[in-house]
Amino acid sequence: MKVLVVPDVHGSHEWKAVKDMSTDSYDYIVFMGDYFDSWENQWPD
Repeated sequence: MKVLVVPDVHGSHEWKAVKDMSTDSYDYIVFMGDYFDSWENQWPD
C-alpha cells in the first residue's frame, strides 16, 4: 500500500502539485490539516 501524506500546509499552495501526480502513484492520501491559518502567509504565493 502506498500512502501520500500532505503535511500541515498553513495556507501554502505547494500541496497542489499532488494533482499532477498519477493516481497510480498512491493508494491513499492523508491530509494532515492546517489548510487555513489565522496568521498571514509569509511565502510568495
